Amino acid sequence: MALGGRGFEGAPGRRRGWTARGEAGGSLSDGLAEVVRLALARVQARAERCGPGSGGGGAGPEPAGAGRAGDRRAGGGPVAIASDHGGFRLKQELVAALRERGYEVVDLGPAEESPCDYPDQALAVARAVAAGQAWRGIVLDGVGIGSAIAANKLPGVRAAVCWEAFGARNARAHNDANVLCLGGRVLGGALAAQIAELFLQTEFEGGRHQRRVDKIAAIERAALGAAAAGVRA
Repeated sequence: MALGGRGFEGAPGRRRGWTARGEAGGSLSDGLAEVVRLALARVQARAERCGPGSGGGGAGPEPAGAGRAGDRRAGGGPVAIASDHGGFRLKQELVAALRERGYEVVDLGPAEESPCDYPDQALAVARAVAAGQAWRGIVLDGVGIGSAIAANKLPGVRAAVCWEAFGARNARAHNDANVLCLGGRVLGGALAAQIAELFLQTEFEGGRHQRRVDKIAAIERAALGAAAAGVRA
């Protein structure tokens, strides 16, 4: 697996739901692809700090699975994780806890507790999940809300803020959420680890919930289609 300062490439994983390449592996129009590409480029160009996850250079995150104990659980692939300074300490605790439980964790940064911007870190994780390079994602900031807003701007990402176990279970079972957002200033390490493991272990129930998730994807496609039409005009 090759890893770099702008996310990681070639990691095993499966695509879930609609991604920037379209449904069921199809392709979006050139206009839609250009909208997504330009949006990512603008955000990436503003990333000047925050280490590997921000796209601002640096040595890059450590290889997937480094330091983990045992085989990963849940069989989906790597779990990408990143934080801003507000979630840094909790991120460090959570990375250690998940690896201890046998998960394959890819830490996308930052490497130190320096002031940085949560949209950059949310983008790194969301992009890995949307591209199928990570099975699930976890982003931490002070509260978790800002990271969720940022991550949900990327097609194919369903990010959920969870501060307790019931929300984590519901986010997966009913919403098929693929990115978990946590707050370093509202959660302790033990509770965060419990929430994260429940999020990673809970399966999407499908059924009537699939219909609702499909409607979310349809809203997303319609918005991208309108934006693409504006680009072509």
